[in-house]
Amino acid sequence: MYCLDESPSPVAPTLKVQSFKTDRPHFCYILKIDFLPKAGDPGRTRNFRDRTVLYYHKSMSLDLTNGIIKNVRAIIWKKGNSEPLFLLTQEPSGAFTIPGGCKDVEDADLLVALHRELQEELHLDPGDYSAQTTPARKEYANLYNTPPERAGKNTIISLFLVSNLTKEPRASSEIKDIIWVTADEALRILKAPHMNELFGMGLEIVQAA
Repeated sequence: MYCLDESPSPVAPTLKVQSFKTDRPHFCYILKIDFLPKAGDPGRTRNFRDRTVLYYHKSMSLDLTNGIIKNVRAIIWKKGNSEPLFLLTQEPSGAFTIPGGCKDVEDADLLVALHRELQEELHLDPGDYSAQTTPARKEYANLYNTPPERAGKNTIISLFLVSNLTKEPRASSEIKDIIWVTADEALRILKAPHMNELFGMGLEIVQAA
């Protein structure tokens, strides 16, 4: 057990954070967060109960079956006032992209990988939307330079359509922001050629539906 931080705050009870190792194969550590009332402050004792939150940090392995990276992307859309709107995520670097990510070996299939990615990036659970598989998929070479296990490998990206959202997506700590844009706006701000191409493929499917 390792104590990571213990510091008082002038506006909140003391936050005590400890990490614990776990023998669960796809989790590498747990953060145990105890919110403790500040000493000598009975008001905080009444208004802020002691509680513990467990945070599971996943340590999953990339699926490199046949030496190929498998990637899933979601064309998330909803009806706008005059035309459909599409959700894009903004990476910490500032670049915009289509939501999604790589399949891990622990994901049973591509749809499971999609569900996990949308939960991790957008706080969306599978019951919060409808996901539809599409025939759109394409293989790209050398999309990744790092980390080493991805460098130089081809990536097959599969597109899904996601619609009928029952709650508004929220950006997680994995990404910088999210935006809703029109199709024309998306094609302008998706600077990575493969993302622009994939969005165009997904747009054709949405328009044909």
